[in-house]
Amino acid sequence: MDINKMEKKNYSVSLEEFALRKCPALFDTSVLLNYFTENKNSRILAEKIAEIEGHYNFFSLMQDYIGKGSNFYITPLISEELQAGHSYSLKKNIKRIGFCRNRELLELHRKEREEYKERRRLVETFWDNNKILELRGDEKIFYQIFYNRYIELKGKYNLSEANFDFLISGMTLAKARCSVTLVSNDLGIFHARGDIWKEETRWPKKFKFFVRRNFLDFEKIGG
Repeated sequence: MDINKMEKKNYSVSLEEFALRKCPALFDTSVLLNYFTENKNSRILAEKIAEIEGHYNFFSLMQDYIGKGSNFYITPLISEELQAGHSYSLKKNIKRIGFCRNRELLELHRKEREEYKERRRLVETFWDNNKILELRGDEKIFYQIFYNRYIELKGKYNLSEANFDFLISGMTLAKARCSVTLVSNDLGIFHARGDIWKEETRWPKKFKFFVRRNFLDFEKIGG
């Protein structure tokens, strides 16, 4: 289904507007690492460098908002996903491609290393500012009930453990604490949330969903 036809009442907000909201916004890995677009893979080296620089700048901006008290959160499993990956060794890359053979390619490796370090700093910022979601008391009971009740959605929409946990964690917050916004580019999570909407009747409108449309703009989709 075309994402543009899912809901006539879709609307967009900026990252700054998100940061001013009081209700928690729960970010997943896909939305922090990229934005929702049909053309995700840059083929030209210069475009790849520009794309990596964009990621770096977004991570830095997110750190600023978190440090200023914005209500942005990630789950512990999303934290683990963001820290996964390979560290970059310039010495190994120089030896492999030759220092003068392709300076642009070497610059790409430098940018990749910087971007990866900034991503790690973003995760540290979430931790340092107590923005890693921690369920409390009865919320843990709600979580387990919902996890067991909707476990079939994990296979139905091919969700990873981190993404299913992200969905159920957001659902638990909406049920037990306050309105919550899921921010994700994963349409599997979106469709699983839609199935939950059909089953739950009293509180789902507290459970919003946004995708990241471009560098700083996010769009609400669905109900």
